[in-house]
Amino acid sequence: MIARHGNHDGGMINESGKHDITALAHTLQSIVAGKSGIILSSTAQRAEQSAYILSDILGFDVQSHAILWCAKDNKNDESSAPNKHKAFDLVNDFSKSFDVVIVVTHLAYAEDLPPFFTFKKFGKPMQQVSWLKEGEAYIIDCNLDKPNCRHITTTETE
Repeated sequence: MIARHGNHDGGMINESGKHDITALAHTLQSIVAGKSGIILSSTAQRAEQSAYILSDILGFDVQSHAILWCAKDNKNDESSAPNKHKAFDLVNDFSKSFDVVIVVTHLAYAEDLPPFFTFKKFGKPMQQVSWLKEGEAYIIDCNLDKPNCRHITTTETE
């Protein structure tokens, strides 16, 4: 799963962001029930806060990884661009030990990682997905012959 952090005011998520991430966690409860899992978070404060809200509700541990943070708006610094290869390797490694891997990250990875992941994992591009807003997630089911992606929105949870 790829989850985008909650809405924020600068570094910390705001009340709207907390509400959206809490609603997302409640939606995910039935999907991850009875499964082992881990939450991998960007090191940015808003992503870590979102990850810990998910953790409190889902009961999964959280690990923060700097590779999941990038500043895509900084066009002059290539080191701030998403490193999809390293992010894929990180998620793929954890998927060998856990049934569910939730990545809490930012817009750049939310846009780029799901199609890259499905292509690397299955050798096939994933179908077109809709825009991922703050507090929403993509579920990529890797237990099928072909990628099955589902967009989880906060409106589903209300």
